[in-house]
Amino acid sequence: MPLPLVAPDWIAYSVGIGEDASFDLDLIRRTRCTVRAFDPTPRAARYLAALPERPPQLTYHAFGIWNRDGEVRFFAPRDPSHVSHSIHNLQGTSTSIAVPMKTLASAMREAGDARIDLLKLDVEGAEYDILDDLLATAVRPRIVCAELHDPWPRRNLALVRRLRAAGYQLVALEPPTVTLVRLGG
Repeated sequence: MPLPLVAPDWIAYSVGIGEDASFDLDLIRRTRCTVRAFDPTPRAARYLAALPERPPQLTYHAFGIWNRDGEVRFFAPRDPSHVSHSIHNLQGTSTSIAVPMKTLASAMREAGDARIDLLKLDVEGAEYDILDDLLATAVRPRIVCAELHDPWPRRNLALVRRLRAAGYQLVALEPPTVTLVRLGG
């Protein structure tokens, strides 16, 4: 994460929290920016509610981010001790929960945000849908950090190429995570 770019007035959208807000808490500790955390799973809600000292810069939203607004099925992980559900049923399970989802643009309107400066995605395969939606809109975070879940390098390369064509530069690649910075702003 290129932390020197992040300023206290930045707004970060952290999508997919599960039971680990260490990225979000460290980002706030180091930069004092605002972090909006999105995760519709009940375990994430319980985890965030139980955080002993949740900083005021961290707000939780009990819906997920996707390429459309509405309710979707989130498929449970094969191991019930794991928290990460997926829209695309990455683990081929039959158990699911219905959860509310919103687009980035809808989430921004609801929060009253004119911009997103940093977008972090850890969304078990839905990152492709979210980033395709982002590229189809005027939403342009300065930094995009996404965990890519598709094992096929071609799909990941195609996504990075589309982001580069939209003005982003790849600044870090630590598979399965990519970090890109928007050029010129």
